[in-house]
Amino acid sequence: MSALLALLGAARLGPIELSATWADISFTAPTFQGANANVTLTFPGGAREIQLTYGEVGIEYRINSGSYTSYGAPFSVESGDTLNFQATSLANFSGDVDIFDVTTDRAVDTFAVNVDGY
Repeated sequence: MSALLALLGAARLGPIELSATWADISFTAPTFQGANANVTLTFPGGAREIQLTYGEVGIEYRINSGSYTSYGAPFSVESGDTLNFQATSLANFSGDVDIFDVTTDRAVDTFAVNVDGY
């Protein structure tokens, strides 16, 4: 009975959130890009849709050490995937990249991008 009650309680809470932390990205001219390390995503259930918000800097993402893809719209990840980000800029920039799990309607992480020397 207590297992059933625990299961019902978990169902009311909704999907368990994706929790991950990415390092900040910093680089100085003449380099025009920098990346953070892969983070392995772990969460129960099916795929999650990830949305990014950021300022005037190019952001690309890479899943499972594949090719970088320019961010333009939410993208899908599965539990067990690795994910990292790369920033590109030809001008000084300092700002945050916010990562949001659209599937669960929850914030995941924020990392900073700092570019100088231009």
